Amino acid sequence: MRLGHTTKYALEALAFLIRCHARDEWGQIKDIAASCNIPRKYLEQVLLDLKSAGLVESKKGQHGGYRLSRRPDEISLAQVMAAVQGELLPLPDWLDDSAHNFPSDSGLRDAVEQARNAVTKIFAATSIEILICRPQSWRDNEMG
Repeated sequence: MRLGHTTKYALEALAFLIRCHARDEWGQIKDIAASCNIPRKYLEQVLLDLKSAGLVESKKGQHGGYRLSRRPDEISLAQVMAAVQGELLPLPDWLDDSAHNFPSDSGLRDAVEQARNAVTKIFAATSIEILICRPQSWRDNEMG
């Protein structure tokens, strides 16, 4: 799994939009770019990807901009990552290559698939709210 700059920018922009959501405001590209230190052209593409996935919506005009399409607790990290980077954890092609040096009864593919499924399950169950606060359930688990 690799989380590149595009994913980082998407998460930073969403954190900004979560705060806008709390104030019932629209986030303008210039403000998001400046606050998050994201190149404006790059940000525009990231927001278009998020909009195409139905995670944000836009409104034109002086008082327009971008906002979350639904509450932050209804948007998962997995949805965000799928919108900006495609499949979260693609299996490497060489796992299915018969020319590899692993025997056909090797458990490597199973281990990689289990790891991918576990990470995917965690991201699918985790909302973008974690971008601005740590859930109480995590804090409770740390104490005991």
